[in-house]
Amino acid sequence: KYWNRALSLHPGNQQLRYEIGLAYLRSGSPEEAIPFLDQVSKEAEEATLRSQAFTLRGYTGVVMGASGEAEKAYQSAIEAWPSNLMAIKGLAHLMSDLERFEESRELFKQ
Repeated sequence: KYWNRALSLHPGNQQLRYEIGLAYLRSGSPEEAIPFLDQVSKEAEEATLRSQAFTLRGYTGVVMGASGEAEKAYQSAIEAWPSNLMAIKGLAHLMSDLERFEESRELFKQ
């Protein structure tokens, strides 16, 4: 209720959408976080905010067993902000889980 009110007052505030998505993730509801994070990753003007949203989408992909989706999201996060260490680390762990060890090793070197 509060979030809907806040968004109605500030419909273009992507930082607010990001925080809402993060709150849903923290509460154990990744499926509810996805629409908020997707919108931020598409509409945020700041590369770092877009990248952080993509990073959390990578995490939700991992949690929900969608490794292909997670890989794309982590790669998008790194493209948006190449020094996003959380995205690099997340992708490295994902590559390791998928037994793509050479790719994982290169990412960990970064």
